[in-house]
Amino acid sequence: MAFDTMNCTGRDVLLVCSDRLRIPMKTIIGKDRHKRVALARQATYYVARHTTGMSYPELGKLFHRDHTTILYGVRKIEKIVKRDEKVRNMVADLIRELTECT
Repeated sequence: MAFDTMNCTGRDVLLVCSDRLRIPMKTIIGKDRHKRVALARQATYYVARHTTGMSYPELGKLFHRDHTTILYGVRKIEKIVKRDEKVRNMVADLIRELTECT
């Protein structure tokens, strides 16, 4: 999926993803490693990367993670999106919503 960089902030992404995925922002940023939370967190990394123009180190600061963790999460979602239509649609819907907000 190719997306243009928009003028969203990291906080915009966190708010929208938290709301739409029904996972509290504190949990997305937190350390919970349950599968559902981890997938939502990685999807949020992916959406943030494609809508904010923030670098991996900047995203790392936003999510309180090392930049390599963000990179791993983005790449993982890129792989999942290729084979899982449900995740592909979820990510596309989040990005679309953020695009409409700007």
